[in-house]
Order: sequence, then C-alpha cells, then structure tokens
Amino acid sequence: MMNEEVFISGLQNQYLRLPLKDFENVRRFTMTGQSENNKQNRDNIPFDRYVDIWWLAMCIGILEGKRKKLDKNQWHQFIRAGEVLPSNPWRVFQLKLLAVGITGDTDILFKPGQLISMANEYAATGFPIVLDEMIGQSVPIWAISDFLLTRIKGN
Repeated sequence: MMNEEVFISGLQNQYLRLPLKDFENVRRFTMTGQSENNKQNRDNIPFDRYVDIWWLAMCIGILEGKRKKLDKNQWHQFIRAGEVLPSNPWRVFQLKLLAVGITGDTDILFKPGQLISMANEYAATGFPIVLDEMIGQSVPIWAISDFLLTRIKGN
C-alpha cells in the first residue's frame, strides 16, 4: 500500500469539478456561495461548502451506478482535491475505499488523476438528482433530508 503523504501529494494538481450548468444552483445551496446577508437562513442553504454538496452528489452518482462524462468546457473547477480532502481525513479514506471497491483494483490509488476524474464523473451524475430535490422547495434542507431518508430506506 502506498504512503499517505504520497497519495495526498498526488491529489495536489487534481481538481474537484462540478458541471458548469449546475454551478449557480450549487452556489445557491451552499454557504460558500452566499453573501453575508443571505447566510442567516440555514433551512434554505443546506450545505456549508461546495465540497459538501459535491460529496453528496458523488455518493448519489455511485448509488445510481453511472458516471457522466463531460467535455472539458462543461466543467467548473472549484478547488484542488489536495487542498480540501486532507482537511477531512475521513474523505480521503472513504474515497480510497470507494475507488478500490468500484474498480476492484488497488492500482487506482497510484493514479490520482483517474481517481478524481472518476469521482467527478459520479458527482456529475448526482448533481441533477440532488439539486432537483431542492429546487422549488420552500425548505430545501427538509426536502434533501427527506430524499436521503427515502434513499437510505430503499423506498
């Protein structure tokens, strides 16, 4: 198995991305995308950072079993994976487990570009699903919470 520092350094030049067409709605539902005046109503802004909604979208994409490939100009880069993922070590650990579990091959851990590309493609599948649950709802946090409870229960 590879050294953790080597793995993290391999993420430094890899970007977490989201579909450009979804960017405005991602901003709408994250604290990062809000002005100070809008940060008061957490019920309407369920996610703290872009990476939080990205992570959920990736997990939903994995549940769907689909990777959405986009052209280079259809992505919005929002942060380097090596800057944000190590600050939450559980994300690094879970990402590694997911990558090996999905590919069935530990070699993916030595290919950070492929690993992050795969994660971005799963997130691209999940974003429309996650956003559709919140758009048009009077209380987006409850809408996404109900959606997740339903998905977890398998209904």
